Amino acid sequence: MQKKYLKAVSALMCTAMCVSLAACGSGGGSDEGGSGSGTSGSGGLEIAYNLTTDDFSVFEDIINDFSEETGIDVTIYNGGDDYESAMKTRMSSGDLPDMWVTHGWSLIRYSEYMMDLSDQEWVSNIDPGLKEVITNDNGELFILPITQAVAAIMYNKDVLTQAGVDATQIRTWDDFAAACQSVLDNTDAAPITGF
Repeated sequence: MQKKYLKAVSALMCTAMCVSLAACGSGGGSDEGGSGSGTSGSGGLEIAYNLTTDDFSVFEDIINDFSEETGIDVTIYNGGDDYESAMKTRMSSGDLPDMWVTHGWSLIRYSEYMMDLSDQEWVSNIDPGLKEVITNDNGELFILPITQAVAAIMYNKDVLTQAGVDATQIRTWDDFAAACQSVLDNTDAAPITGF
């Protein structure tokens, strides 16, 4: 199931980004909004994507199918364990790939290296709540959201019972804060731990 989902999302991402970049690279116009590696317009694209071995092979298959279908030569850069550092080095040296995958919060950090995509047709398909998060104060949108991370809070039922907390009644952040305080006040357990 996960590979099927990854394949679908990767295909959508690759197609949308490659079509957008091919369109952007084919015209004259100015060089505003980003400093890619320069392969756009020459018939080739470089994509940087940090994936595990199994996921990377699925992505590679999708890219190969895309290249075969469109005639666009796509080079994939996988930075491995040092992806983030490698991308920062590439940014500082002006040797960026045409497209890369990064964290959503990187919009603020890396937007000076990106091209505004707010005029692309696919932007209208982005959920309005998400669009608000990924659009800057000037109305510029620099990313195509392709994945999301979901965080969950798990609890120890015995600890909550000992603290006098009914987990089914926690509905707001204030409720959560009060539950944590009860755990702190009434047990020897830490209210929150990471893993």
